[in-house]
Formats: sequence, C-alpha cells, structure tokens
Amino acid sequence: MTLIANGEEAYKILIGDDTFIDQKGVWLPCKSGPSFTNPTPILMHYDSESGVTSLLGQAYLKTPSTYSLDEDIFVLPNGYHFTGIDQAFPFGWGGSLTTYGAYLSLSSNTTVHAKHYLGTGSDSYLRAYQVCFGDVMSSVISNSKVWTTTTIAPD
Repeated sequence: MTLIANGEEAYKILIGDDTFIDQKGVWLPCKSGPSFTNPTPILMHYDSESGVTSLLGQAYLKTPSTYSLDEDIFVLPNGYHFTGIDQAFPFGWGGSLTTYGAYLSLSSNTTVHAKHYLGTGSDSYLRAYQVCFGDVMSSVISNSKVWTTTTIAPD
C-alpha cells in the first residue's frame, strides 16, 4: 500500500484520531495455530516491487508421538492472501521441515491447515511439530536469514 498526500508519497498520515502508515517498510505479525507456542513472533514483509514475501519467526507444538494434528497452523495478517501453498513451506516435526508439504492445505485464502498423524511410539515419548521461518542467531547476526516465497500477495 502506498500513501499519497498532496500528490506526494507519504510514510504516515494523521486524519483526526486515525493514523495511516505506509506498509512498505513494515514487518507485520502473523498468527500460528491455537495449540502452538511462539518462542519468537512470526513476522512477514511483502516487497511490492519484487512480489517476494519474507517471513521470520517460529512456532512449535510438543505432543505425544501418537498425536494426530488437524488444525490451522498459520494465518496471514489482514490485507494479504495466499495464491497457493509453497511446497517448501517450513512445516514438519522432529527437525524435518521440508518433507511435510503434502499434509498442508488452505482452509481459507489466508490460512494454512495441517493434517498429519504421527502414529508411532508411545504417549510418553514427545515429538514437536514446528513451523520455522528463517533462522535467527543472536550471537551471529551475519548468519541470520529469512524464508521467502512468492505465494503471498496483497488483497
């Protein structure tokens, strides 16, 4: 979204008690599934010039290894939608994030749904489902990276 005031591009416009902010440089918060916890918030940034969306953050769900997952795991912020599911969507369990794309679907144009049955082990053995966008290493900023996709677009 680009804000124009008096024919000029603006970063922020105040009208009465309302503030309108150009989202070009803003990272927006996303939501994870209701059973997931977020050690780091999941944030996204859409670059309108390239059409590439960058995401950073993670969420996970510790479960017994016999768990059956069937829920929405990721929701985009208002104003954005999926054009499809990126087959490299970083969802998985136990450290494997790239082999579970077949278990994902869109429950709406803004929401990714996962349906997967671990079905092994016992209830006393824990596994963790995870969604992990990019990698943040607080001690090595130069190695930090984001996950990118072209399957997210503005409404």
